[in-house]
Amino acid sequence: MQRWHKYCEAKSMRAEKNISKLLGISQESLAMMLKVTRGQLSMYECGLRPIPTQAMKQLAEMIVLFYDKNTITTAKSLQEENTELHAKAIKRQLEDNLLEQYPLRKIIAKAETKYHSRISTLNFLQKLSLKQWKNESGEPTLPELLAGQTARKLQKENWTQLRQYQIKLEVLKAEERLLREELGEPE
Repeated sequence: MQRWHKYCEAKSMRAEKNISKLLGISQESLAMMLKVTRGQLSMYECGLRPIPTQAMKQLAEMIVLFYDKNTITTAKSLQEENTELHAKAIKRQLEDNLLEQYPLRKIIAKAETKYHSRISTLNFLQKLSLKQWKNESGEPTLPELLAGQTARKLQKENWTQLRQYQIKLEVLKAEERLLREELGEPE
């Protein structure tokens, strides 16, 4: 008969099992609050061991407090406050993002202008070398040398930098879209 009683007691405890989960805290934290070990709390939750009286009183107070409507209201207001703080943080992130995009757009515009200017120069030098500057000795002509130098600069400096700036801008735009989406703003 005593075994049956322990079994029933254990079954009823399992219905209330994971009180720590119900309260939204870890078993370890709850055990520390109740001044018992995690193992003791676990055994209590399984119905294998009685909880000390002082811990039982504290746990009862916690459960009453948990179900108290004022506590629920406070928790909701804290959640709303937390949501507002989260939204403000995202708005700050969005502002920082836009502030970072603005000068980058100017830099890209300048780099594109420089890039197109060098392309034009390269085209001019190539045409010039074909038309006027014929060299009988087989050595490169001045326009050919300048065209080679311009082509190297174009490839080394302009195109690589321009592409890096464009990629960074695309990353910032993607971040902006995600932040606006999180705020529920249209793109």
